[in-house]
This record gives sequence, structure tokens and C-alpha cells, in this order.
Amino acid sequence: MAFFFPVECKNSNMVEAMAVEFGVKWCNQHGYTNFILELDSMNIVNVLANNIYSYKYEAETSH
Repeated sequence: MAFFFPVECKNSNMVEAMAVEFGVKWCNQHGYTNFILELDSMNIVNVLANNIYSYKYEAETSH
């Protein structure tokens, strides 16, 4: 599935991050909870991976 909407951003990483946010919100709004994100930007992949790791670590250590 593909989407298009015009945005103004200062760099490609920001555009990629906005696309991720839009895609995840769209999936959640339509009841999809198990989906795969395909990204071109390794910078965004690393940010997401680090945030997920941090979230899991905090959840495990807060018990």
C-alpha cells in the first residue's frame, strides 16, 4: 500500500520519520497491530530500534 501527501521538511530523515508516524498511526486506526515497516533511512531504523530497546528495558526494570 502506498500513500502520498505533500510535506515540507528540511531533510530526508525528517520526511522518513513523518512517513513512519503516519503509517503506524494509520495501521493502529484501522486495527492492524502486526505489520512490517520498510524504511530506506538507516538513521531512522536505528532511532526506532534504540527507542524500542529503551522502552523494553524500562518496562523490565520497573517491576
